[in-house]
Amino acid sequence: MYSKNCPDCGEIISFNTKVTLNQSIKRNSSCSKCKCLRMSLKTKGIKKSEEHREKLSEAKIGIKLSETHKNNIGKSCKGLKRSEESKLKYSLSKLGEKNPNFKKDTDDYDRYRKSVDNLTNRNKKKLFNEWNGYDYYDNEYIINNLKLDYNHPMYPVVDHKISVFEGYKNGIKPEEISDIKNLCLTKRVINGKKGVLNEENFKLIFH
Repeated sequence: MYSKNCPDCGEIISFNTKVTLNQSIKRNSSCSKCKCLRMSLKTKGIKKSEEHREKLSEAKIGIKLSETHKNNIGKSCKGLKRSEESKLKYSLSKLGEKNPNFKKDTDDYDRYRKSVDNLTNRNKKKLFNEWNGYDYYDNEYIINNLKLDYNHPMYPVVDHKISVFEGYKNGIKPEEISDIKNLCLTKRVINGKKGVLNEENFKLIFH
């Protein structure tokens, strides 16, 4: 089993083969939830013609979900929680035309995240050079984990102590979020669990 983090919300995405993983990395694919959210943002406010609506209705006539299908849908959704980042994008999409700035807000966030990512990449080399080899959150010595596949759950990755989402929400400059003082190294699996939480809040629930 192979995995990577969703580039939008940070959730862990699993793959059965390395081929599909590499294809996803090459396309920078997001998780299914973020894909649906992005699609809803793109189509929000677009009115369908009467002919289109009629065809959709006709296509659904007589189609019923089996009890097994319904149960599977329920099981797949059980326990799933949206990240704070996903909640932000979802709320913006629901506002739609009632909020004339909703597209601007999402575009601003995407630009902010891209800026943080670019600046963070510049500080990665220094961060690794000064690293003592220990996981920032559980203090496990993991420098040898760099020999693992990059997408392995135990591979060391860069984390923002104050998350990118919190930085955007609170108007913190990208330079501060990407500063080496706000960066640390932890295992990929821990980084996925932390998501958009800040260091302080995550440590309260992390065991």
